[in-house]
Amino acid sequence: MLRHEKLEGADAWAFSINMNYRATYVLIGDDIAITAAGTHKNALGS
Repeated sequence: MLRHEKLEGADAWAFSINMNYRATYVLIGDDIAITAAGTHKNALGS
């Protein structure tokens, strides 16, 4: 099962690729656009 969450304060979502890597995305109609992928720090900018 894919673990995903809505990002606080943004119209975007994030999902876990594995324990170290995540990706962020936005919804565009019925499609998604991946906006970043990488380590938790790099993908989420935290």
